[in-house]
Amino acid sequence: KAYRPSSMIDYIEGREVEVDAIWRQPLLKAQLLGVETPGIERLLTEIEQRVEEEEINIILYETISREYGFQ
Repeated sequence: KAYRPSSMIDYIEGREVEVDAIWRQPLLKAQLLGVETPGIERLLTEIEQRVEEEEINIILYETISREYGFQ
């Protein structure tokens, strides 16, 4: 059976993704130890971009809703 990481589940279900604790901090520790983690670095970049895009979409939606009185 396929495994879905909790970060993916949180993102899909619209919950806050714990980017710092689950992704950024372990990556920083690996870098401090001199461990190369190119896959995790790419994944972290993608996660950060998607979370930022989602935050922008929420802000746009809220702004448009206020402007036009959508509920």
